[in-house]
Amino acid sequence: MPRRPGPQRGRALAVIGFAVLTLVFTLQGFPREDLEASALRRFEAALGARAHFQDVEVALDWGVPKLRLRRGRLVLRGGDEIVVRYARAMPRANWGWLIGRPSFHVKVNAEGGRFKGWVSPYRQTAQGAIEELELAALPYERLGLGGLRLTGSGEVAFQGSRGETLWNGSVNFRVVDGTATLPNAPLPVPFQLLSGSVELDEQKAEIVDPVRFEGPMGRIATTGRVGRAVPDPGLNLEVELDLRDPTLLQLLSESGLRIRPGAREVHIGGTLSNPLARATSARRR
Repeated sequence: MPRRPGPQRGRALAVIGFAVLTLVFTLQGFPREDLEASALRRFEAALGARAHFQDVEVALDWGVPKLRLRRGRLVLRGGDEIVVRYARAMPRANWGWLIGRPSFHVKVNAEGGRFKGWVSPYRQTAQGAIEELELAALPYERLGLGGLRLTGSGEVAFQGSRGETLWNGSVNFRVVDGTATLPNAPLPVPFQLLSGSVELDEQKAEIVDPVRFEGPMGRIATTGRVGRAVPDPGLNLEVELDLRDPTLLQLLSESGLRIRPGAREVHIGGTLSNPLARATSARRR
């Protein structure tokens, strides 16, 4: 009787078979007669953007095709452009390749930051991190943040998927040594730390870990939620204040938040264009 493969040998054969099948389906997806054009189209589909690059190269590295792009730009669906120094994409080892639902490891080195993670065009999902993100370059109006402007360099980790109209998922961010300019406020507010964690769905942005703002003028910690997908989203926020400089309170008031001097806990309701603040005696749950 033939010997049956042991558990370890069986796992090794499965891994080898997976690698071979992945390579076969990968090469089928990147036809040799038009390899670079096909790879570029897949890269555009993965990122949901049009790609324009001076140098496009496809090479096999240990049997795995890699697309390398240099000196170009990505044009997003909304028309925003990202200037890219270098980008790379390669197949991500998962079973989706066997059923025609591939995903890709992607690395992008752009002027406004560096992205590294993976994307799945079929499922419209993505996960990764952005390092050295320059906040001044963010499309604030398109993000629905009105007159808010930030400067500084930060890190963002995210995972999520595209819903019917918006991206949903989780976002964790940390920014150090920057400034924040509030809507209608004439002066920027310096900060040493801006951090937090937010969960996004079609209706709201829920603050999971408090959004913390710490700087020489004081400290602010915010929890609650902000509405999404409406022209003027609603607010339901709880804010803890520890202000060391009355200038910050004045800037908040000029932005539409009428907070009385000495308030330590504030509830902010209303909408982004018309926020309503009132002091609270106990923190809401």
